[in-house]
Amino acid sequence: MVQLEEPQAPALKPVEWDEMDANRRLREVRLPKAERQEGELIKLAFLNEDAARMIFEILKPWHFYEPDRQKLFKVMASFFRQGRALEPIGISDALAEDMPDRFAAARLVNDFLGYGAVLPIFHNDPEVWVSWLEAVVLAAAKRFLIKAAQKVNTQTLDGDLALDEILVELKTNLQKIENIGLRKQSTDWLTLLDHPESHTAQVSGALPTGLANLDRLLRGGGLLPGDLVFVGARTSRGKSTLCLQMLTNVADNYSRGQQRPPVAALFALEAKDKAAVRRALGIRAQLSYASLQRGTFEPEEEQRRRAELRKQTGWKIEVLDKRGISFLDIQRECRAIKQKHGHLDIVCIDYLNLIKPENKRGPRQEQLEELTGTAKTFAGDENIPVILPVQIKRQALDSNGNRRKFGLDDFRGSGSIEQDADKCLIIQEPDGQSLAGYQVEVTLAKQREGQVGSFLMFFNKTFGGFEEVPDSVVFGLTGEPKPKPKKKHGPLYQEEEF
Repeated sequence: MVQLEEPQAPALKPVEWDEMDANRRLREVRLPKAERQEGELIKLAFLNEDAARMIFEILKPWHFYEPDRQKLFKVMASFFRQGRALEPIGISDALAEDMPDRFAAARLVNDFLGYGAVLPIFHNDPEVWVSWLEAVVLAAAKRFLIKAAQKVNTQTLDGDLALDEILVELKTNLQKIENIGLRKQSTDWLTLLDHPESHTAQVSGALPTGLANLDRLLRGGGLLPGDLVFVGARTSRGKSTLCLQMLTNVADNYSRGQQRPPVAALFALEAKDKAAVRRALGIRAQLSYASLQRGTFEPEEEQRRRAELRKQTGWKIEVLDKRGISFLDIQRECRAIKQKHGHLDIVCIDYLNLIKPENKRGPRQEQLEELTGTAKTFAGDENIPVILPVQIKRQALDSNGNRRKFGLDDFRGSGSIEQDADKCLIIQEPDGQSLAGYQVEVTLAKQREGQVGSFLMFFNKTFGGFEEVPDSVVFGLTGEPKPKPKKKHGPLYQEEEF
Protein backbone atom coordinates (compact mmCIF):
# COMPACT_ATOMS: atom_id res chain seq x y z
CA MET A 1 0.00 0.00 0.00
CA VAL A 2 1.40 3.32 -1.08
CA GLN A 3 1.42 5.95 1.64
CA LEU A 4 0.85 9.46 0.36
CA GLU A 5 2.59 12.34 2.01
CA GLU A 6 0.55 15.38 3.00
CA PRO A 7 1.34 18.39 0.84
CA GLN A 8 3.17 21.11 2.71
CA ALA A 9 2.34 24.78 2.27
CA PRO A 10 5.18 26.83 0.78
CA ALA A 11 7.12 28.81 3.34
CA LEU A 12 6.16 32.47 3.46
CA LYS A 13 8.91 34.96 2.96
CA PRO A 14 9.20 37.55 5.73
CA VAL A 15 8.04 40.98 4.67
CA GLU A 16 10.77 43.53 5.08
CA TRP A 17 9.82 47.06 6.07
CA ASP A 18 11.36 49.46 3.62
CA GLU A 19 11.47 52.75 5.51
CA MET A 20 12.73 54.74 2.56
CA ASP A 21 10.01 53.35 0.31
CA ALA A 22 7.34 54.20 2.89
CA ASN A 23 8.62 57.76 3.15
CA ARG A 24 8.72 58.09 -0.61
CA ARG A 25 5.13 56.83 -0.93
CA LEU A 26 4.00 59.29 1.74
CA ARG A 27 5.65 62.19 -0.11
CA GLU A 28 4.33 61.17 -3.51
CA VAL A 29 0.77 60.27 -2.47
CA ARG A 30 -1.93 62.02 -4.51
CA LEU A 31 -4.24 64.14 -2.45
CA PRO A 32 -7.90 63.11 -2.76
CA LYS A 33 -10.37 65.61 -4.15
CA ALA A 34 -14.06 65.84 -5.04
CA GLU A 35 -13.93 68.33 -7.93
CA ARG A 36 -17.27 67.40 -9.44
CA GLN A 37 -19.17 67.68 -6.17
CA GLU A 38 -17.42 70.98 -5.38
CA GLY A 39 -18.50 72.42 -8.73
CA GLU A 40 -22.07 71.20 -8.34
CA LEU A 41 -22.35 72.74 -4.86
CA ILE A 42 -21.02 76.13 -5.99
CA LYS A 43 -23.47 76.19 -8.88
CA LEU A 44 -26.29 75.01 -6.59
CA ALA A 45 -25.61 77.90 -4.20
CA PHE A 46 -26.40 80.34 -7.03
CA LEU A 47 -29.65 78.55 -7.91
CA ASN A 48 -31.28 77.52 -4.59
CA GLU A 49 -31.39 79.67 -1.45
CA ASP A 50 -32.19 76.75 0.90
CA ALA A 51 -29.26 74.78 -0.49
CA ALA A 52 -27.03 77.84 -0.16
CA ARG A 53 -27.97 78.15 3.52
CA MET A 54 -26.94 74.54 4.15
CA ILE A 55 -23.75 74.82 2.08
CA PHE A 56 -22.49 77.99 3.76
CA GLU A 57 -23.34 76.67 7.22
CA ILE A 58 -21.35 73.44 6.79
CA LEU A 59 -18.50 74.14 4.38
CA LYS A 60 -15.48 76.38 4.85
CA PRO A 61 -13.13 77.68 2.12
CA TRP A 62 -10.43 75.15 3.02
CA HIS A 63 -12.83 72.30 2.20
CA PHE A 64 -12.19 73.09 -1.48
CA TYR A 65 -9.14 71.76 -3.31
CA GLU A 66 -8.14 74.57 -5.67
CA PRO A 67 -7.10 78.00 -4.31
CA ASP A 68 -9.33 79.78 -6.87
CA ARG A 69 -12.34 77.82 -5.64
CA GLN A 70 -11.47 78.72 -2.06
CA LYS A 71 -11.41 82.43 -2.99
CA LEU A 72 -14.72 82.18 -4.84
CA PHE A 73 -16.43 80.33 -1.99
CA LYS A 74 -15.12 82.85 0.55
CA VAL A 75 -16.61 85.75 -1.42
CA MET A 76 -19.93 83.94 -1.91
CA ALA A 77 -20.17 83.09 1.80
CA SER A 78 -19.46 86.71 2.70
CA PHE A 79 -22.24 87.92 0.39
CA PHE A 80 -24.70 85.39 1.80
CA ARG A 81 -24.01 86.26 5.47
CA GLN A 82 -24.42 89.95 4.68
CA GLY A 83 -27.82 89.26 3.11
CA ARG A 84 -26.66 90.27 -0.37
CA ALA A 85 -27.89 88.50 -3.48
CA LEU A 86 -25.51 86.02 -5.11
CA GLU A 87 -25.35 87.82 -8.46
CA PRO A 88 -22.55 86.80 -10.86
CA ILE A 89 -21.58 90.42 -11.62
CA GLY A 90 -21.28 91.42 -7.97
CA ILE A 91 -19.39 88.24 -7.11
CA SER A 92 -16.98 88.84 -10.01
CA ASP A 93 -16.31 92.44 -8.95
CA ALA A 94 -15.54 91.37 -5.36
CA LEU A 95 -13.45 88.43 -6.53
CA ALA A 96 -11.37 90.61 -8.87
CA GLU A 97 -9.50 92.03 -5.86
CA ASP A 98 -7.80 88.66 -5.31
CA MET A 99 -7.43 87.69 -8.99
CA PRO A 100 -4.86 88.78 -11.61
CA ASP A 101 -7.50 90.76 -13.48
CA ARG A 102 -11.25 91.27 -13.68
CA PHE A 103 -11.62 89.02 -16.72
CA ALA A 104 -10.10 86.08 -14.84
CA ALA A 105 -12.64 86.55 -12.04
CA ALA A 106 -15.56 86.76 -14.47
CA ARG A 107 -14.31 83.69 -16.34
CA LEU A 108 -14.09 81.70 -13.08
CA VAL A 109 -17.68 82.58 -12.10
CA ASN A 110 -19.03 81.81 -15.57
CA ASP A 111 -17.24 78.45 -15.61
CA PHE A 112 -19.05 77.40 -12.46
CA LEU A 113 -22.44 78.64 -13.66
CA GLY A 114 -22.06 76.37 -16.64
CA TYR A 115 -20.40 73.60 -14.65
CA GLY A 116 -21.59 70.00 -14.85
CA ALA A 117 -25.06 68.87 -15.70
CA VAL A 118 -27.15 69.60 -12.62
CA LEU A 119 -30.65 68.55 -13.53
CA PRO A 120 -33.56 70.69 -12.29
CA ILE A 121 -34.86 67.69 -10.32
CA PHE A 122 -31.76 67.86 -8.10
CA HIS A 123 -32.27 71.52 -7.24
CA ASN A 124 -34.91 70.63 -4.62
CA ASP A 125 -33.57 67.28 -3.41
CA PRO A 126 -31.83 67.67 -0.01
CA GLU A 127 -30.61 64.06 -0.10
CA VAL A 128 -28.52 64.84 -3.18
CA TRP A 129 -27.15 67.99 -1.52
CA VAL A 130 -26.11 65.99 1.55
CA SER A 131 -24.39 63.33 -0.58
CA TRP A 132 -22.34 66.03 -2.34
CA LEU A 133 -21.50 67.69 0.97
CA GLU A 134 -20.38 64.39 2.46
CA ALA A 135 -18.09 63.74 -0.52
CA VAL A 136 -16.46 67.18 -0.23
CA VAL A 137 -16.02 66.94 3.55
CA LEU A 138 -14.59 63.40 3.33
CA ALA A 139 -12.05 64.44 0.70
CA ALA A 140 -11.02 67.45 2.80
CA ALA A 141 -10.57 65.25 5.88
CA LYS A 142 -8.37 62.81 3.98
CA ARG A 143 -6.26 65.67 2.61
CA PHE A 144 -5.86 67.08 6.10
CA LEU A 145 -4.71 63.72 7.50
CA ILE A 146 -2.22 63.17 4.68
CA LYS A 147 -0.75 66.66 5.02
CA ALA A 148 -0.50 66.27 8.80
CA ALA A 149 1.27 62.91 8.37
CA GLN A 150 3.64 64.41 5.79
CA LYS A 151 4.48 67.32 8.10
CA VAL A 152 5.14 65.14 11.14
CA ASN A 153 7.11 62.64 9.02
CA THR A 154 9.33 65.36 7.54
CA GLN A 155 9.98 67.07 10.87
CA THR A 156 10.70 63.73 12.54
CA LEU A 157 13.22 62.66 9.90
CA ASP A 158 14.92 66.04 9.94
CA GLY A 159 15.18 65.96 13.73
CA ASP A 160 13.45 69.33 14.12
CA LEU A 161 10.93 68.08 16.69
CA ALA A 162 11.33 66.47 20.09
CA LEU A 163 9.11 63.54 21.02
CA ASP A 164 6.74 65.58 23.18
CA GLU A 165 6.38 68.18 20.41
CA ILE A 166 5.52 65.43 17.91
CA LEU A 167 2.81 64.10 20.25
CA VAL A 168 1.37 67.59 20.71
CA GLU A 169 1.34 68.04 16.92
CA LEU A 170 -0.54 64.76 16.47
CA LYS A 171 -3.05 65.60 19.24
CA THR A 172 -3.70 69.01 17.68
CA ASN A 173 -4.29 67.53 14.24
CA LEU A 174 -6.62 64.83 15.58
CA GLN A 175 -8.62 67.46 17.48
CA LYS A 176 -9.05 69.44 14.25
CA ILE A 177 -10.14 66.29 12.42
CA GLU A 178 -12.97 65.82 14.96
CA ASN A 179 -14.35 69.21 13.91
CA ILE A 180 -14.52 68.24 10.21
CA GLY A 181 -17.95 66.91 9.34
CA LEU A 182 -21.61 67.62 8.97
CA ARG A 183 -23.47 69.14 11.89
CA LYS A 184 -26.47 67.53 13.52
CA GLN A 185 -29.84 68.14 11.94
CA SER A 186 -31.91 70.80 13.66
CA THR A 187 -35.34 70.20 15.18
CA ASP A 188 -38.29 72.27 14.04
CA TRP A 189 -40.28 74.36 16.51
CA LEU A 190 -43.49 72.30 16.33
CA THR A 191 -41.65 69.10 17.24
CA LEU A 192 -40.12 70.80 20.28
CA LEU A 193 -43.52 72.22 21.21
CA ASP A 194 -44.95 68.68 21.41
CA HIS A 195 -42.28 67.62 23.92
CA PRO A 196 -43.50 67.64 27.56
CA GLU A 197 -40.34 69.36 28.85
CA SER A 198 -41.11 72.38 26.67
CA HIS A 199 -44.18 73.17 28.78
CA THR A 200 -42.58 73.06 32.24
CA ALA A 201 -39.40 74.12 34.01
CA GLN A 202 -39.06 70.67 35.60
CA VAL A 203 -36.10 68.62 34.45
CA SER A 204 -35.04 65.00 34.84
CA GLY A 205 -31.72 63.31 35.43
CA ALA A 206 -30.43 65.73 38.09
CA LEU A 207 -27.79 64.48 40.55
CA PRO A 208 -28.49 65.83 44.08
CA THR A 209 -25.34 67.20 45.71
CA GLY A 210 -26.39 66.04 49.17
CA LEU A 211 -26.27 69.66 50.41
CA ALA A 212 -29.90 70.48 51.17
CA ASN A 213 -29.55 74.25 50.90
CA LEU A 214 -27.71 74.06 47.57
CA ASP A 215 -30.13 71.49 46.10
CA ARG A 216 -32.99 73.79 47.06
CA LEU A 217 -31.46 76.54 44.92
CA LEU A 218 -30.48 74.33 41.98
CA ARG A 219 -32.88 73.87 39.10
CA GLY A 220 -34.13 70.28 39.15
CA GLY A 221 -32.80 69.76 42.69
CA GLY A 222 -29.24 68.93 41.66
CA LEU A 223 -26.57 69.07 38.98
CA LEU A 224 -27.96 68.53 35.49
CA PRO A 225 -26.42 66.44 32.70
CA GLY A 226 -24.08 68.61 30.63
CA ASP A 227 -23.57 71.22 33.39
CA LEU A 228 -20.19 72.94 33.66
CA VAL A 229 -19.90 74.03 37.30
CA PHE A 230 -17.18 76.36 38.59
CA VAL A 231 -16.48 76.59 42.33
CA GLY A 232 -14.43 79.67 43.21
CA ALA A 233 -12.68 80.72 46.40
CA ARG A 234 -9.47 82.24 47.66
CA THR A 235 -6.53 79.98 48.46
CA SER A 236 -7.16 77.54 51.36
CA ARG A 237 -10.83 78.50 51.70
CA GLY A 238 -12.27 75.04 51.05
CA LYS A 239 -13.13 74.92 47.34
CA SER A 240 -11.54 71.48 46.91
CA THR A 241 -13.20 70.27 50.11
CA LEU A 242 -16.65 71.45 49.00
CA CYS A 243 -16.24 69.75 45.60
CA LEU A 244 -15.07 66.52 47.29
CA GLN A 245 -18.09 66.58 49.60
CA MET A 246 -20.48 67.02 46.66
CA LEU A 247 -18.80 64.17 44.76
CA THR A 248 -18.91 61.75 47.71
CA ASN A 249 -22.51 62.75 48.51
CA VAL A 250 -23.53 61.85 44.95
CA ALA A 251 -21.86 58.44 45.31
CA ASP A 252 -23.39 57.82 48.76
CA ASN A 253 -26.93 58.95 47.97
CA TYR A 254 -27.20 56.66 44.96
CA SER A 255 -25.20 53.64 46.13
CA ARG A 256 -27.87 52.44 48.54
CA GLY A 257 -30.76 50.54 46.99
CA GLN A 258 -29.95 51.54 43.42
CA GLN A 259 -29.51 49.06 40.58
CA ARG A 260 -27.20 51.47 38.75
CA PRO A 261 -24.97 53.38 41.18
CA PRO A 262 -23.31 56.41 39.60
CA VAL A 263 -19.69 56.35 38.50
CA ALA A 264 -17.63 59.42 39.43
CA ALA A 265 -14.15 60.50 38.35
CA LEU A 266 -11.91 62.68 40.53
CA PHE A 267 -8.77 64.22 39.03
CA ALA A 268 -6.75 65.35 42.07
CA LEU A 269 -4.10 67.41 40.31
CA GLU A 270 -2.70 69.06 43.47
CA ALA A 271 -2.95 66.18 45.98
CA LYS A 272 -2.27 62.46 46.12
CA ASP A 273 -5.10 60.00 45.56
CA LYS A 274 -4.69 58.52 49.06
CA ALA A 275 -4.91 62.04 50.55
CA ALA A 276 -8.26 62.60 48.81
CA VAL A 277 -9.62 59.30 50.16
CA ARG A 278 -8.30 60.05 53.66
CA ARG A 279 -9.85 63.53 53.60
CA ALA A 280 -13.24 62.19 52.46
CA LEU A 281 -13.18 59.50 55.15
CA GLY A 282 -12.29 62.05 57.82
CA ILE A 283 -15.04 64.47 56.80
CA ARG A 284 -17.82 61.92 56.51
CA ALA A 285 -16.88 59.99 59.70
CA GLN A 286 -15.96 63.22 61.54
CA LEU A 287 -12.46 62.07 62.40
CA SER A 288 -10.06 64.68 63.77
CA TYR A 289 -6.88 65.62 61.96
CA ALA A 290 -4.84 64.45 64.94
CA SER A 291 -6.42 60.98 64.88
CA LEU A 292 -5.85 60.62 61.15
CA GLN A 293 -2.19 61.61 61.50
CA ARG A 294 -1.61 59.20 64.40
CA GLY A 295 -3.55 56.38 62.82
CA THR A 296 -5.19 55.63 66.17
CA PHE A 297 -8.77 56.53 67.03
CA GLU A 298 -10.94 56.90 70.08
CA PRO A 299 -13.62 54.17 70.52
CA GLU A 300 -16.41 56.43 69.19
CA GLU A 301 -14.26 57.53 66.25
CA GLU A 302 -13.34 53.95 65.43
CA GLN A 303 -17.01 52.98 65.44
CA ARG A 304 -17.86 55.82 63.04
CA ARG A 305 -14.85 54.98 60.85
CA ARG A 306 -15.86 51.34 60.45
CA ALA A 307 -19.46 52.28 59.68
CA GLU A 308 -18.31 54.74 57.03
CA LEU A 309 -15.95 52.17 55.47
CA ARG A 310 -18.87 49.76 55.10
CA LYS A 311 -20.85 52.49 53.32
CA GLN A 312 -18.07 53.30 50.91
CA THR A 313 -17.70 49.72 49.68
CA GLY A 314 -20.52 50.40 47.22
CA TRP A 315 -19.00 53.58 45.82
CA LYS A 316 -17.68 53.75 42.28
CA ILE A 317 -15.20 56.64 42.28
CA GLU A 318 -12.08 56.57 40.10
CA VAL A 319 -9.24 58.80 41.38
CA LEU A 320 -6.28 60.00 39.30
CA ASP A 321 -3.54 62.12 40.86
CA LYS A 322 -1.22 62.55 37.85
CA ARG A 323 0.04 66.12 37.53
CA GLY A 324 0.82 68.09 34.40
CA ILE A 325 -1.87 66.49 32.24
CA SER A 326 -3.81 68.20 29.48
CA PHE A 327 -7.54 68.10 28.82
CA LEU A 328 -6.96 65.55 26.05
CA ASP A 329 -5.42 63.23 28.67
CA ILE A 330 -8.43 63.81 30.93
CA GLN A 331 -10.83 63.00 28.10
CA ARG A 332 -8.88 59.84 27.30
CA GLU A 333 -8.98 58.73 30.92
CA CYS A 334 -12.74 59.41 31.12
CA ARG A 335 -13.32 57.28 28.03
CA ALA A 336 -11.37 54.44 29.67
CA ILE A 337 -13.46 54.77 32.86
CA LYS A 338 -16.65 54.77 30.81
CA GLN A 339 -15.50 51.65 28.95
CA LYS A 340 -14.67 49.92 32.25
CA HIS A 341 -17.96 50.65 34.04
CA GLY A 342 -20.30 51.13 31.08
CA HIS A 343 -21.18 54.71 32.06
CA LEU A 344 -19.79 57.84 33.71
CA ASP A 345 -22.06 60.22 35.63
CA ILE A 346 -19.98 63.06 37.11
CA VAL A 347 -16.42 64.40 36.85
CA CYS A 348 -14.47 66.70 39.18
CA ILE A 349 -11.12 68.20 38.08
CA ASP A 350 -9.20 69.86 40.92
CA TYR A 351 -8.43 72.41 39.69
CA LEU A 352 -8.69 74.50 36.47
CA ASN A 353 -5.39 76.38 36.76
CA LEU A 354 -3.39 73.12 37.04
CA ILE A 355 -4.57 71.68 33.71
CA LYS A 356 -1.82 71.90 31.10
CA PRO A 357 -3.01 73.86 28.04
CA GLU A 358 -2.27 72.62 24.53
CA ASN A 359 -1.25 76.13 23.52
CA LYS A 360 1.82 76.42 25.76
CA ARG A 361 3.21 79.61 24.25
CA GLY A 362 0.03 81.67 24.05
CA PRO A 363 -1.12 84.32 26.55
CA ARG A 364 -2.65 82.98 29.77
CA GLN A 365 -6.02 84.52 28.90
CA GLU A 366 -6.15 82.54 25.64
CA GLN A 367 -5.09 79.37 27.46
CA LEU A 368 -7.94 79.75 29.96
CA GLU A 369 -10.42 80.35 27.14
CA GLU A 370 -9.19 77.16 25.48
CA LEU A 371 -9.54 75.15 28.70
CA THR A 372 -13.02 76.39 29.63
CA GLY A 373 -14.26 75.96 26.07
CA THR A 374 -12.92 72.40 25.94
CA ALA A 375 -14.49 71.64 29.33
CA LYS A 376 -17.85 72.98 28.13
CA THR A 377 -17.70 70.86 24.98
CA PHE A 378 -16.68 67.78 26.96
CA ALA A 379 -19.55 68.16 29.45
CA GLY A 380 -22.05 68.59 26.63
CA ASP A 381 -20.75 65.72 24.49
CA GLU A 382 -20.61 63.27 27.41
CA ASN A 383 -23.88 64.66 28.88
CA ILE A 384 -22.49 64.68 32.43
CA PRO A 385 -21.88 67.44 35.00
CA VAL A 386 -18.25 68.57 35.24
CA ILE A 387 -17.08 70.39 38.41
CA LEU A 388 -14.04 72.66 38.21
CA PRO A 389 -12.63 74.50 41.25
CA VAL A 390 -10.95 77.77 40.25
CA GLN A 391 -8.97 80.50 41.99
CA ILE A 392 -10.50 83.84 42.95
CA LYS A 393 -8.53 87.09 42.76
CA ARG A 394 -7.27 88.81 45.88
CA GLN A 395 -9.97 90.38 48.04
CA ALA A 396 -11.07 93.81 46.78
CA LEU A 397 -12.46 96.77 48.66
CA ASP A 398 -15.55 98.83 48.03
CA SER A 399 -15.77 102.60 47.68
CA ASN A 400 -15.72 103.05 51.46
CA GLY A 401 -12.62 100.93 51.97
CA ASN A 402 -14.63 97.98 53.34
CA ARG A 403 -14.38 94.44 52.11
CA ARG A 404 -17.00 93.51 49.56
CA LYS A 405 -18.42 90.23 48.29
CA PHE A 406 -16.87 88.33 45.42
CA GLY A 407 -18.67 88.31 42.07
CA LEU A 408 -18.36 86.57 38.72
CA ASP A 409 -15.78 89.04 37.46
CA ASP A 410 -13.45 88.13 40.34
CA PHE A 411 -12.65 84.74 38.78
CA ARG A 412 -9.22 84.53 37.22
CA GLY A 413 -9.92 84.50 33.49
CA SER A 414 -13.44 85.67 34.31
CA GLY A 415 -14.45 86.37 30.71
CA SER A 416 -14.35 82.77 29.52
CA ILE A 417 -15.68 81.44 32.85
CA GLU A 418 -18.71 83.74 32.79
CA GLN A 419 -19.40 82.76 29.18
CA ASP A 420 -18.98 78.98 29.40
CA ALA A 421 -20.25 78.25 32.92
CA ASP A 422 -23.71 76.83 33.55
CA LYS A 423 -23.40 77.28 37.31
CA CYS A 424 -20.95 79.31 39.43
CA LEU A 425 -20.50 78.81 43.18
CA ILE A 426 -18.40 81.30 45.17
CA ILE A 427 -17.21 80.75 48.74
CA GLN A 428 -17.09 84.21 50.30
CA GLU A 429 -14.49 85.28 52.83
CA PRO A 430 -15.50 84.66 56.50
CA ASP A 431 -16.27 87.59 58.77
CA GLY A 432 -14.41 86.03 61.69
CA GLN A 433 -12.91 82.78 62.97
CA SER A 434 -12.81 80.79 66.18
CA LEU A 435 -10.94 77.74 67.37
CA ALA A 436 -13.84 75.53 66.30
CA GLY A 437 -14.15 76.98 62.80
CA TYR A 438 -15.82 79.75 60.88
CA GLN A 439 -19.06 80.46 59.03
CA VAL A 440 -19.02 81.35 55.35
CA GLU A 441 -21.59 82.43 52.81
CA VAL A 442 -21.72 80.36 49.60
CA THR A 443 -23.13 82.28 46.65
CA LEU A 444 -24.76 80.70 43.61
CA ALA A 445 -23.75 83.60 41.38
CA LYS A 446 -24.90 82.09 38.09
CA GLN A 447 -27.37 79.39 37.13
CA ARG A 448 -28.37 78.99 33.52
CA GLU A 449 -32.18 78.96 33.23
CA GLY A 450 -32.50 79.17 37.00
CA GLN A 451 -32.50 81.54 39.95
CA VAL A 452 -29.48 82.66 41.92
CA GLY A 453 -29.09 82.96 45.68
CA SER A 454 -26.89 82.15 48.67
CA PHE A 455 -26.75 79.99 51.79
CA LEU A 456 -24.55 79.59 54.87
CA MET A 457 -22.13 76.79 55.79
CA PHE A 458 -19.87 76.23 58.80
CA PHE A 459 -16.31 75.01 58.25
CA ASN A 460 -15.36 72.68 61.10
CA LYS A 461 -11.61 72.88 61.75
CA THR A 462 -11.60 69.65 63.77
CA PHE A 463 -12.16 67.35 60.79
CA GLY A 464 -11.73 69.89 57.96
CA GLY A 465 -15.16 69.79 56.37
CA PHE A 466 -18.26 71.89 55.79
CA GLU A 467 -21.43 71.53 57.82
CA GLU A 468 -24.79 72.89 56.70
CA VAL A 469 -26.56 75.73 58.45
CA PRO A 470 -30.29 74.79 58.27
CA ASP A 471 -32.81 77.14 56.65
CA SER A 472 -30.21 79.68 55.56
CA VAL A 473 -31.19 79.91 51.87
CA VAL A 474 -31.65 83.41 50.47
CA PHE A 475 -33.07 83.68 46.97
CA GLY A 476 -31.52 86.42 44.87
CA LEU A 477 -28.19 88.14 45.38
CA THR A 478 -27.75 90.89 47.95
CA GLY A 479 -24.86 93.17 48.75
CA GLU A 480 -23.30 96.40 47.61
CA PRO A 481 -22.76 96.57 43.85
CA LYS A 482 -19.19 96.54 42.62
CA PRO A 483 -17.82 100.09 42.22
CA LYS A 484 -16.23 101.32 39.02
CA PRO A 485 -12.43 100.98 39.05
CA LYS A 486 -10.39 104.13 39.54
CA LYS A 487 -7.05 105.01 38.03
CA LYS A 488 -4.00 102.84 38.62
CA HIS A 489 -2.78 104.96 41.53
CA GLY A 490 -6.13 104.73 43.33
CA PRO A 491 -6.34 102.52 46.47
CA LEU A 492 -9.52 100.75 45.33
CA TYR A 493 -8.04 97.35 44.54
CA GLN A 494 -5.09 95.52 45.89
CA GLU A 495 -2.60 94.12 43.41
CA GLU A 496 -3.68 90.84 41.84
CA GLU A 497 -1.81 87.74 42.97
CA PHE A 498 -0.27 85.52 40.32
